[in-house]
Amino acid sequence: MIIKIISAIVLLLIVGFIVIIICKQKNLKIANTPAIVISIRKIAEFVTICFFEEKIMIKRKPKKIFENKFGHFIGDKLHKDDGIVYDEVCLIAKGNVRAGYDLQEINPQDIQISNKILQIKLPSPKIIDVIINPKGWDFYVEDGDWSNTDIKEIQSTAKEIIKQDAIDLGILEKAEQGKEKLKVLLMSFGFKDVIFI
Repeated sequence: MIIKIISAIVLLLIVGFIVIIICKQKNLKIANTPAIVISIRKIAEFVTICFFEEKIMIKRKPKKIFENKFGHFIGDKLHKDDGIVYDEVCLIAKGNVRAGYDLQEINPQDIQISNKILQIKLPSPKIIDVIINPKGWDFYVEDGDWSNTDIKEIQSTAKEIIKQDAIDLGILEKAEQGKEKLKVLLMSFGFKDVIFI
């Protein structure tokens, strides 16, 4: 009986010792690695308006067994929309279009200062970018065989459609109204007046 108690105590001491050693080794350290700069881009943009749109993109294609003339004939006759004849994908794109002024287009000769009055020739407003983040895509339906290239093509088309919708709804005209905000910003630097020419 005493041998069993001594064996149990020794076993507990050994287990405790192993746990202490393991716990001490778990102190993780982050290696001191240098930061690597891949590229630097100057940003001289004055965004004056944003446009948000969700676009539903549906694309269908005949299943591989129906990709011949006979298959197209059967597909047209059946008019099947239930996935028997066609593969279908439905994506919902959530896009954000930003428009405003690219201030890098301003040359030194476009700026004149006289008696604390700033005259500046602004470029025309333009679409600065169309942003659809990776999380900005929802797959609603994905039926059939769709390659990564097919999906990227649909996403690229969605981006162009969202950009064109923003232009059609007058984003560039509305972006031009941002001159007043730019004027307030420039006057806060001490100019009596700011004139856009």
